[in-house]
Amino acid sequence: MNYLLMKGRARLLLAGAFLALPVGCAPVGEGLVEVSGTVSLKGQLLDQGVIQFQLEDPSEAFSRRALIANGKYAIAKDKGLKPGSYKIMISSGDVKHKEEEVPGISTQLAKERIPPEFNVNSTKVVEVKENQPNQFDFSIP
Repeated sequence: MNYLLMKGRARLLLAGAFLALPVGCAPVGEGLVEVSGTVSLKGQLLDQGVIQFQLEDPSEAFSRRALIANGKYAIAKDKGLKPGSYKIMISSGDVKHKEEEVPGISTQLAKERIPPEFNVNSTKVVEVKENQPNQFDFSIP
């Protein structure tokens, strides 16, 4: 009887160990690439803002954002982009100039400094490639 009890416990431990293994999880960053670059506005490095990379493939919703600080941005490989074509949208609020107050919101919104053609109406596209440096610099007039 002890033999059967030990055999049952061994099966239970083995089953528990098997269930604890990750299923279908790829290593962090697998298939993703690092992206970096600079952003300037009217000839000066952009002091602050956000850059968004939106995958152009309509069958897949995939995007990443990065903060822009002192004209530079970077997305590390472990949180990076899949190879492919990406629409670029850049945003930066001018904290010195506020838009009018929005009803129901107690704070004022900062006025957008980036022209629509680099923001909401952007047609800027970059090609992110595997095994290559993916540095994209943007100069906004």
